[in-house]
Amino acid sequence: LSIHEVVKRLEKIERRSGEGQDEEGEWEDSELAQDVYATAFLLAKNATPGMYTFNPWVNRDTWFVWGCLAFIVVTQLFVLYIISIAFPPVVQSESFLVACSDPTDPTYTKYLSLQTQHECAAFPAELYLPGKTFHKISWSQYYYQATFSHESYYTMALQIICCTWVLCAVYYRINERVSAMLWYTDFNNYFLPLKGETVKNDRVVLVLPLLQWLVNTLVASVSCCVICGYTDAVDIVLNSLAFTFISEVPEYFNAPLVKYYSTTAIKTIEQGGQLDTSEYGTDPILYLYPEYSEANYSETGWYILKSHNRPGLLSDYCFRHDPSKYPHRASRIIPTLSVLFWAFPTLAVFLCKFLLSGKSYPDIEAACVI
Repeated sequence: LSIHEVVKRLEKIERRSGEGQDEEGEWEDSELAQDVYATAFLLAKNATPGMYTFNPWVNRDTWFVWGCLAFIVVTQLFVLYIISIAFPPVVQSESFLVACSDPTDPTYTKYLSLQTQHECAAFPAELYLPGKTFHKISWSQYYYQATFSHESYYTMALQIICCTWVLCAVYYRINERVSAMLWYTDFNNYFLPLKGETVKNDRVVLVLPLLQWLVNTLVASVSCCVICGYTDAVDIVLNSLAFTFISEVPEYFNAPLVKYYSTTAIKTIEQGGQLDTSEYGTDPILYLYPEYSEANYSETGWYILKSHNRPGLLSDYCFRHDPSKYPHRASRIIPTLSVLFWAFPTLAVFLCKFLLSGKSYPDIEAACVI
């Protein structure tokens, strides 16, 4: 061993010499949600130089969690792109017969823009009268063109109610989950040095809770715009349920992750990994301990018993701490994220209403020909 490694191990032994004793304080138990974002966050945050790396190019064991995380993020964003931009929902459509051969006919100037008048004759001919040929043209009104366009106050009330449902459902779920990950980041930065570990991936790991917040804020924004564009009561309610489901998708894919990493041991140096058996012992150490168990406890380990009043993990998803014993960066981030979450959907609806709503866009009629 080098002198640096010897000194490091002596410092770790010195830190652990006082462990195993209960401490005075106001102890709280905090818990992370069990979804793909949280599991990836835990595996990344708990990666220490002496155990393993979260880098998929170095540690192939992390390929599974990286793949699940990429699948969730990409599919959620893809669905939002398809719904909001690529194939936006049509809330109203109408068809007209236009006399393309007679510019003086009222239908010619009423239903055609300057851009499409010269293309009128290319549309299918539907009706022939003496001196005139009528062509059938249809146009569609998309959700962002019909925001709060219905004259019924009952419909507008239903739109507002369903938007409130979605916003509250997504907000309270995501605010709780993102906040828990941010609080855990502060706790982890305080806890690991107590165990003689080096804090790693501190700022990089914050990308995961912020990514989850961003995706769900987009879900909330798109859902409000779509809901406020529909006029049929059943469509309004069904869309609110559909968008709520999109925000819940990461939960359903977490079970395979937990099963895999709660049964997979971290590779030792002899096996091509980074785990130093001279420091952590020869007993297998799993990547994840998702459930509380007294068998996980050891005097110098990370996991504690429910009867203990000291900082530690009851499971990887649940930790005991005294918030007064360490600084909280999360207290500055969480309120900002909460304000922005409510601001973005509101702004999106206002943009649809005052910039896009009510416009017919006749220049795209050629794409709507029947």
